[in-house]
Amino acid sequence: MSAVQPLMPARYAGWVALSGFANAAVSASCAAIALPLLVAVLGVERYGQWAVLGLFVTTAAALDLGLSRALVLQCAAQPPARVREFATAAALIAGVVAACAVGALVFAALTGFSFGLAEGVMTPAIAMAGASILALGMLNAVMRAVLESQMAVHWVNLGYLLQTALLYGFTLAAALLWPAALLPASVAAFGLVAILNASLLSRLGVLAPRRPKRAALDAMLASTRESFLLAVPTAFLPPLTAFLALSHSTGPAQYAVFDLALRIATLGATLLSGLAVPMLAAAARSRATGGTEAALDRLTIRYLAVGWSLLVAGILVYTLVGARLVAWVFPAAGPGLYPIAGVLLAGMGVLAASEGAIRAVSASSAPGPVFWARLAILALVAGAGGLAWSAGGMKAFATTYALASVAGAAVVLGAWIRRRPPTSGRP
Repeated sequence: MSAVQPLMPARYAGWVALSGFANAAVSASCAAIALPLLVAVLGVERYGQWAVLGLFVTTAAALDLGLSRALVLQCAAQPPARVREFATAAALIAGVVAACAVGALVFAALTGFSFGLAEGVMTPAIAMAGASILALGMLNAVMRAVLESQMAVHWVNLGYLLQTALLYGFTLAAALLWPAALLPASVAAFGLVAILNASLLSRLGVLAPRRPKRAALDAMLASTRESFLLAVPTAFLPPLTAFLALSHSTGPAQYAVFDLALRIATLGATLLSGLAVPMLAAAARSRATGGTEAALDRLTIRYLAVGWSLLVAGILVYTLVGARLVAWVFPAAGPGLYPIAGVLLAGMGVLAASEGAIRAVSASSAPGPVFWARLAILALVAGAGGLAWSAGGMKAFATTYALASVAGAAVVLGAWIRRRPPTSGRP
């Protein structure tokens, strides 16, 4: 069987895996520590209003429209002058999109337009803070893409880690010391991350803008169009989920319960999927030394076995002690939080436990099943999520989301099983 060619240097892949695992661990730790304190200090109502800012964070990623991936492809292994030209072109494109979105949010803030949401959910202050976060998020996305193209993904991961720590840290400090500065403190976290990304680009010599030629703009637009469809399933699911929950919630307090349930489930899913992060380094080392697809599949099987074992153990523990634990940590959220978080945790956990297969399929020459799996999740949530909430409330919506995640995991696992090489004999 022919060897698989390496995708990246093994040592660099090790740094990427280590920084990615650290990002997942620190993000989970920050959430576990800060969320109970925030709810206790702010109360459910005000926490729900602060949680709306998450919609703008995910919307910024969705409005990227595949631009970041296109920028990585255009700038990889290119001289600094060409990188600066394409980065400037990408910044101009992102700036136009951000200006339209920010303009709509500023208009809503000035006119009191609430996008049809319940009273108190989209206040002018939240809209203005959200506009700032959206603009900074799109700027950070462009800078992160340039860093990734320059083989600095480990710095990108550490930047995400810092963003999470600053967001929770600044928000908690404002809640305790100066509640009126809650929203500006959250915006400041994204601003500091932008400064960090800019300083890293400066050290690499690719920060200074360079007037792009028409050919560079055309190439970026063409590459973005090609990347758009691949980016849709992953980028649009989080803001769609948040907007569906916001549009059906009776107010900030009910949205706070759903947001907490989703964050609890995400915490568990992040820890599970984080187990597959070292697989990136192991696969790179295997390929660099002439490893085969069969060797990658044996590695995948080990990660799947560990992931699914931990998922079953986690569901069992949550079933036994979750109700008491959730009631103790989030007493103000009410009894509805435990079952909703449990449903989401089970569904998202299945997808996270299958992360090893997702990475194996993505690393193959035909990663299409991963795209179709994520598109199936998006389509099911978009098509049935709102109807489920209207018919059966928040728990029905959570069940729809969980079943969509399970369906996505089934698509990927099926694709991985079909593409596995014969196991007879040694490769």
